[in-house]
Amino acid sequence: SDLVVSSKSESSSSESSSSQAQQESKYYDVSITGAEVVQDGVLLVTFDYTNKTNTAVNFIQAITTTVSQDSVQAMQSSDYVVPTGSDGITPDFMVKVEPGATATVHMAFSLNGTGDVKVQCVPGFVDGSYPMDEGVIAQASFEI
Repeated sequence: SDLVVSSKSESSSSESSSSQAQQESKYYDVSITGAEVVQDGVLLVTFDYTNKTNTAVNFIQAITTTVSQDSVQAMQSSDYVVPTGSDGITPDFMVKVEPGATATVHMAFSLNGTGDVKVQCVPGFVDGSYPMDEGVIAQASFEI
């Protein structure tokens, strides 16, 4: 059965220097709360995610996240195990978040070089389709 978050989970991260801009979305609230190099070549990014839709949806479906370094898009890393939901198995970004609830989620990305990292979030899947009326709802830059 799917894990579901109905209240805010714990939040902790050590943050590099960051400048953040966020636009309002009618579907989701996202804050990029931190990023840290957790092992050689892997960046762990922390997000606070609020679901403002009428359907439980996980972060990975709700938000399209782009991470770039030295003008090259970073791929999601499979070399690092991100924090899990309450079952201890499911990555926290895959746990369904109930309408109105907020969760802290993490995603790991493979770094491409040594330059600053830019993180951007746009709404992904919303109630069966992809919204075309919203752009970047959260972005931040981190010194590595």
